[in-house]
Formats: sequence, C-alpha cells, structure tokens
Amino acid sequence: MMQHHLQCIKRIFPFLVLSFCISLSTTAQQVNDSTRILNSASLKYEKSKGYQRRWGKHYRAEWKTPILAQKINLDTAFGGLTPYAMGGGRQSKSLRLRDKNGREYVLRSLDKTFGKALPPVAQGTFAEALMNDQVTISHPYSSVTIPALAKAAGILYTDPEIYY
Repeated sequence: MMQHHLQCIKRIFPFLVLSFCISLSTTAQQVNDSTRILNSASLKYEKSKGYQRRWGKHYRAEWKTPILAQKINLDTAFGGLTPYAMGGGRQSKSLRLRDKNGREYVLRSLDKTFGKALPPVAQGTFAEALMNDQVTISHPYSSVTIPALAKAAGILYTDPEIYY
C-alpha cells in the first residue's frame, strides 16, 4: 500500500517542499555517495537575453544553479511517513503526511504556478505561461532564510532543510 502511495507521489509531485524539507527535481547528477545529489531547482526558467529584457531577469540563475542536497526516502524518513491528503491552492501542490506517532508533515511544491489565479478564460493561454514564468521573481531557496529572521523577530517558524 505504501509503495503505491509513493509511486503516485512521484508522478504527481515532482517538486516537493516539506515543512522543513525542500525536494528538488529536473536533471539530477549523482554525487560520490548514495545519500546526496547535486541538482537544480528547475531548468525551465532559462530564457534568452531578449526574453529577460522584456519579462525580467529575476532569480533565473538561482533556479538553474545546482545545489548539493541530501536524499530522503518517505518510507524511512522520521520513522516512515504515510500520505493521507492531497491539496494545494492557487500556487502549489501539497501533500499531507503523518509519522507513526501522529506528527503531521506537509509537502509543498517548490515550483509554483501563478496561472491558477487567472480567470478560467485566460488559463492555458500565453497569459498563463507568462504568469507561471514569473515564479522567478522569488528565490527558490528563500524558505531556508526565514528561521533566522523569524527567530530574531520572535515569531513562530519552521526550520527548513533541503532534501531531494
């Protein structure tokens, strides 16, 4: 049963963010050991200089820059995680999981889609493609900067770590 869930997850959620874990995808490159991988958040935001002059340079270089990430296996992570609900809003896909002690985790897609905020008549058009490209206005790994800022401000926070 768990294997079936994980196969579905791999097909539906190629990019995932756990409340304290970020999963990356696209073309992955093996590192010397089986516990880590060198990978980029996404290569789909590489655009010509003309396109970037027209629509913005943003954080495109950061989206394609490979980082070293620890691999995670949901079957064994934190004693084993079991998915129980799928969801997502206008920008990301999400998956809710529980460990054997009932502690809850949420996976969210790293790569967002802004096009769902458009009216249905504009979805699937150039306008949606342009909106989705604007994901590059945000840094792909900005979530790992939040804990230090939140702690300094005395705000509750999660503590993200990067995983593949």
